[in-house]
Amino acid sequence: MLEAHQSVPVAWMAVEADVTGLVQLRAAAKEQFLADEGVALTYLPFFVQAIAGALKHHPALNATFTAEGIRTNVTLCFSPVQAL
Repeated sequence: MLEAHQSVPVAWMAVEADVTGLVQLRAAAKEQFLADEGVALTYLPFFVQAIAGALKHHPALNATFTAEGIRTNVTLCFSPVQAL
């Protein structure tokens, strides 16, 4: 962790968005999803789908910083993390 903190540029960004439609979509689907899957429907699957679509559409954003420079990744690989 220390090595990554010392060698990888740190970036942070916040964007506000109107997600009223998403809130309504989730509200309409969450009871059926719980009945079908046995777990609650969170917002995470919607965000993962949006991120994957954006990375496929803009492959330059799907990149890794290395000592040799920026490497564009061929496969989609990201780790969404939720704060507890």
